[in-house]
Order: sequence, then structure tokens, then C-alpha cells
Amino acid sequence: MMPNVASQEELERNFAGFTHFCRTHRPGTINAWLTPEPVACSYDEGWIEVKYHIDGWMGNLLDSVHGGAVAAMFDNAMGSMASCIANGHPCPTITLQVSFARPLTMGSNVHVRVNLTSGGRTLAYTQARLWEEGAPDRILATASGVFHVGSGMARNPATLLMLPRSAAKASGRVRFHSSKRSQLMPAMRQTSAVV
Repeated sequence: MMPNVASQEELERNFAGFTHFCRTHRPGTINAWLTPEPVACSYDEGWIEVKYHIDGWMGNLLDSVHGGAVAAMFDNAMGSMASCIANGHPCPTITLQVSFARPLTMGSNVHVRVNLTSGGRTLAYTQARLWEEGAPDRILATASGVFHVGSGMARNPATLLMLPRSAAKASGRVRFHSSKRSQLMPAMRQTSAVV
């Protein structure tokens, strides 16, 4: 079971929506370059699995994958899990710890399985492991992370593009806090009235 997610179907919708959002919302950003692909998820067991293709831009001087690219994949995958329990909204990373066991092969596909270890109103605690496609028992790297999933994530109306309007409205988390309204652009203030 997962906090703020009512069913397997809702988890699948949030997961597919957020990975699509990562690939398309801001071309030219690292999330778009990573091209995350949803593989599978389990509401009952509290995990998601994301696939990435190792491209040339991820390489280092040793002709293997740069540690920063591995960290970015973990951050993206664990952030996707946090987004799933935050009704599809992007969630800032609070902490990220990565441990490397073996080098990743250039040109390969890798999978990241993320488990939600604990979650609540404001924080999601995650753990993840990474392996090359076809070898799930040969772990190449592991990570843990904490993400902010609080109601403040609903302030950006652009993030609502990935949710059906009815789901966004029904979630109850799509509200602007009055203390922040003065900081929003006029167009965003108009959008808050629509949602």
C-alpha cells in the first residue's frame, strides 16, 4: 500500500504520466535526455521500475558511464516514485546517496527498481537498485533518497498538464496557498481559479 495512492490503476496512471512529463515537458533538460521509460509497478508492494538507455553523452574518460549520470538516473527514478504519491507533481530531492558496485556498459539498457520505504504528508523515503537489462541479480549500483512530497508541490499549474483535470480537482492537493499568491505571476493566479 502507498500513501495518497488509492489503487494499482492510480499508481500506473501517475507513473506513466510523470515519466512522460519528464521526457516531454522541458526538452534539453537532463530529465528529457535520460528518456525514462516505465516498465512496471506494484501498488501492493510499493515499487516502480524504470528503464534507461545508456547514451554516449553519459560517458566518462574511462569509457564507462559517469557516476553523475548514474546519480541522475537514480534521482529521476526515485523522484518518479515520490511523484506517484504526490498526485503526479514533481518533488524536490532532499537527500540522495549513491553507492557504485560495478561500471555500467556504454550502449546498454539499465533498469532501476525503486521501493518506497516510508512516506507521509511531506516526505517520501526511497531505496533503489540498478542493473543491466537481462541481469537483475547483478546489481551495479544502489541508492537511497528522501523527497519532499508536501502540498506545496501543487503550486505550479504547469505540472497539472499530466493529470486529467477531474483527477487534479478531486485530489484536493491542487490548491494555492494564500501566503504564496502574491509571489505568483498574474497568469498563474488566473489559473488557480480554474483548477
